[in-house]
Amino acid sequence: MPLELWLCNPNTHQGRWGPLGWRGRNVVTDRIIDMLDAARSTVQITSFYFKPVASLLTALTRAARRGVRVEVYHSHRDALPATDLAWIAAAASYGRLLDAGVRVHENLHGEHSKIVLVDGTWVAFGSYNFEDAAHDRLAEAMLASHDARATGAAAAIFDELRGDPDNVPVDHRFLRDLPRRLRLRRAVLGRFKRWM
Repeated sequence: MPLELWLCNPNTHQGRWGPLGWRGRNVVTDRIIDMLDAARSTVQITSFYFKPVASLLTALTRAARRGVRVEVYHSHRDALPATDLAWIAAAASYGRLLDAGVRVHENLHGEHSKIVLVDGTWVAFGSYNFEDAAHDRLAEAMLASHDARATGAAAAIFDELRGDPDNVPVDHRFLRDLPRRLRLRRAVLGRFKRWM
């Protein structure tokens, strides 16, 4: 099966201040943005908690606004019992995603795969967590392919996710119905998304 390897370790490119001062290129982020910009009809993404770096979030909302059907499957706030900070970082972008027409789903038991499927014909999968840390702090790798064996397997995963009752859709009403304390934590702590 023909596969492309996308690999970036930002730590090898940073100076004395590490990610605090680094604004370099990450080939994995750039290639995923290329995928989103090439999308014509569908984009489907899985992630542990979907809290992408700003450039990737912009590419995703740009795709949705031009009529691409965008679906994101990631973890519910209760899926990580130790803390809700990862969910808060993800939920900080919910308004922007929903306003652009992105369909967001939270899995009650947690989602951990990292898959991007574009138009059913181009898939990337691997370790890249959709978060700032994956862009500027962590070594990440993705494999990408146009091979029907890879895209077909990914499409089957998304079909299963779409039909799973544990994937709860997120909408503006969902956000309004959050407990008041959680809405406040989201508003205050969401500003520090880059570090959560």
